[in-house]
Amino acid sequence: MIVFLVFLTAFFWLVYALRSVLLPFMLGLLIAYILHPLILWLEKYTIFPKRLEKQKRLVIVILVLLTLLILGTLVASYMIATLINTATDLMNNASEIFSAVINYFSNLLETIRSQFSPDVQARIDEFVADATGKLGGAVQGVIAQSFTIIPTTIGFIFGFAALPMFLFYILKDWEKLRDGLYHGLPGIAAVHTRNVLTIIGNVLGRYLRAQLLLGSIVGSLSFIGLLLLKVNFGLALLLALVAGLFEMVPTIGPWISGIFAVIIILATYPDMVVWIIGLFLMVQLLENNLLVPRVQGQLLHIHPAIALLLLVLGAYLAGIWGILLAIPLAATIVQIFQYTDDMARMEDHLPLLHHDTKSFEK
Repeated sequence: MIVFLVFLTAFFWLVYALRSVLLPFMLGLLIAYILHPLILWLEKYTIFPKRLEKQKRLVIVILVLLTLLILGTLVASYMIATLINTATDLMNNASEIFSAVINYFSNLLETIRSQFSPDVQARIDEFVADATGKLGGAVQGVIAQSFTIIPTTIGFIFGFAALPMFLFYILKDWEKLRDGLYHGLPGIAAVHTRNVLTIIGNVLGRYLRAQLLLGSIVGSLSFIGLLLLKVNFGLALLLALVAGLFEMVPTIGPWISGIFAVIIILATYPDMVVWIIGLFLMVQLLENNLLVPRVQGQLLHIHPAIALLLLVLGAYLAGIWGILLAIPLAATIVQIFQYTDDMARMEDHLPLLHHDTKSFEK
């Protein structure tokens, strides 16, 4: 068991070290994990002519992937068309919109500034000037750095270009690949691998349910807030759906939906852009500090206080990847520890503490 855990740790470390290359394929495995139950259900309850019975799985996989591709293309086309139309309106009225926004912030800053003494006002002016200079330098640095990541980006794009075929083969030969993995390992290693993968699958399923619940809550709160701010129903629904959808993309998803919302609002309700930014920031603060620890903690059996601590430590140690993996990884480690403890107790003919005797293979 110790040797097996050492190899398991080394495997996960290797996956993390190659994360930039393996990301499209890990995403493919995640999508396949979600779609596999649907494939099995369709395979069980759909009726095919006898001459196509052997190709039943193949036909179902192709139809499911084509359906997803069509739906994804329609949704993406609608969002891109909306964004292009909005950007066009924004460019046509850019001078008026940006003048109004700049005047609003200038008046707001001047109102706040006038409340302080002349000495403090001078320090505020110095701070604003210094922040403006640093912002320009930061923008130049981002532009310069963007050219250095072009090779990685090209490899990333090729990885996603191969994703549809990878997903097709995984779904078509799911059982063959799984059984081939187990048969290629020594007896005890195959047993432990099967059981550990079962643990990971259970944790992953609970994590996905948590993300879906968080997306639904964020989308609903955004929709209610937009309606209260008198945004028209259709636009409020679109922005809320985008917010809920991208909420399930860890870390960067809320930023993408927030930028999308600000661009749309600038072109349609420019005088409300500050309120919309405040709404999305408030929803994200609520989500990050209350909902994420509580929802993920309950579904992954981790106390909300520990979940919040794990998120902070993950962000400090590994940035985006730490935020993404901290809670599910901790839940997986706890489950694997409980599994090893029960396996040791089983070898000593003692009652199990964490699982039923029939939960795993012996």
